[in-house]
Parts: sequence; structure tokens; C-alpha cells
Amino acid sequence: TLPPSFFISILSIGLACSFTGTFFSLTIILTMPSGKGSKLLRYVEHRLRVSLVDGRTIIGTFLAFDKHLNLVLVDTEEFRTLRNTNGKSGGRAAIIEERQEKRSLGLIILRGENVVSIAVEGPPPPSGNARVVAGGPGVA
Repeated sequence: TLPPSFFISILSIGLACSFTGTFFSLTIILTMPSGKGSKLLRYVEHRLRVSLVDGRTIIGTFLAFDKHLNLVLVDTEEFRTLRNTNGKSGGRAAIIEERQEKRSLGLIILRGENVVSIAVEGPPPPSGNARVVAGGPGVA
């Protein structure tokens, strides 16, 4: 049997449940993040360009993040620059050819530790195609 009242907390979204007799009550408590998180929150659903420590660039639609700055992106493409060199000339490698390689990745999670910079590529899609439902006080 369940105790008369219990409370469950999941990440930054609080989920409060209580059970008394035959009645079951469910309340969802949304908390707004503070600090850098609240600035990133305004770019959910925007198209972002993310530069990584290994030189790759990832472009995708921003869906979510956490306190470690891990990012969830969808419809993602990876771009990396490949350089062909021809031996050494004057003590430094001479770059003969430089080309950009593109790869489609789809849905990805980027570890925040690898992120160097984030830039907004484009606005969110029109509201008819929205993937994420905005939450907040009074919204169920």
C-alpha cells in the first residue's frame, strides 16, 4: 500500500503526488532556472551553430540542456575541415588542399565539456510546426 502522502522530485521539474483513500492528486511544479540557464532557455527551438574543442562545427535545432551545459539537438549536421599537406617547406607543413566535409547526424546529445561556443543560426520554425510546448505557471 502507498503511504497517505508522498513527494517525488525529478530534476528541475517538481512532481508532487498525494494519495488519500481512493483519491489521487497530481501536481506539477515548474521552476524557472536562474543564471546562464535562463538565457539559454530563450533559444529553445532555434537553429544553433555549436563549435567543439576538436574543431568540428555542429548545426542543429536546440531542444534542451542541463546544468552541465549538455545540449540536445535535432536535425543535426556536422561540419569538419580536412587539410591535405605536402611534406615540409621551411620547417612548417604547407597546406595544399582544404575541404569541408558534411555529415547528417539527426538527434544528438553534446557533452557540455566539448562545447567552445554557441551561436544562433536562425529563428524557431513557425508556431504551427513547434515540437516543444512552452511550460510555465498556469500551463498544464
